[in-house]
Amino acid sequence: MLSSLIGRCRPRGGTGPASRRAASLLVGLLIVGTGLSQQDSAGGGQHQTLQYFYSLQRKHILAMLPPHSAFPPILDLSKEQISEHPKDKLWEYRSSALFGSTPITDPGLNGPEEATTDTWTYVDGDPTYALPAKGSDVVIAVPVTGETRVAYNHKLVYSRFELQILQVLKGKAKDGLYAGAHISALQLGGAVRFPSGHQQTFIMMHEGFVGIGKQYLLFIWKPSKGSCIASHAFPSSICQDVQSYAIGEAYLIQRGVVFPIIANNQQTAYSGMSWTAFEAKVKHAIAKNINTN
Repeated sequence: MLSSLIGRCRPRGGTGPASRRAASLLVGLLIVGTGLSQQDSAGGGQHQTLQYFYSLQRKHILAMLPPHSAFPPILDLSKEQISEHPKDKLWEYRSSALFGSTPITDPGLNGPEEATTDTWTYVDGDPTYALPAKGSDVVIAVPVTGETRVAYNHKLVYSRFELQILQVLKGKAKDGLYAGAHISALQLGGAVRFPSGHQQTFIMMHEGFVGIGKQYLLFIWKPSKGSCIASHAFPSSICQDVQSYAIGEAYLIQRGVVFPIIANNQQTAYSGMSWTAFEAKVKHAIAKNINTN
């Protein structure tokens, strides 16, 4: 899933846990309008603005995402330009094929009724684990900022979050994982508002987004420099300084109860479980160093 699938698209070269999906996954794209009907757009002339249709898209997307997902960050290209992100280039490299081979471009805008598009990506691959403790670090953290980015080749959209770590259940301080630390972590997908005013949202099927200011238990990972180079899957230059983590699994902690942000069967089994019971299962998986459901 990098909700996230960056974390589930590791190459076979051994840079990630066996529970993750291989790089040769079958990828499908479903590009649809927001499903706005004439009835939806008949709210009167005062509502026929871009903001109105953006709000309809937001409502539509949230209804389609897992129940406790946030709406993704929005990159507004009418206010800023696409820039390169050298520290995230490894992730951009490894996942850029997921949204297809065609560069993402401004589709234009012929009228407010065509203001939004949804692009849904599904990946058919190996099964994953709800608690992938063997190959992941595990933290309790709060996202404090978030932004959507477009990859260097304009073929991938992903969301980058700054996380404040509250507690480390598995991880090393030398890797920047300690209470009070701030780290960056990625999820695939996001929303892009083009200069024309058209807004396109990129979603991984069954996968949601973390929300700013909320508390999560996160399974995160990033390849080491050595494993990245040894995989021979990437130019060695981009293996030198991988700073951002990928979010593999995310569980919202809310009023003593947990809710998965990923809506596959393995994860939904934990929906509504008490934090005490869930924490015990996670700690058991960590102690045994296993991936489990």
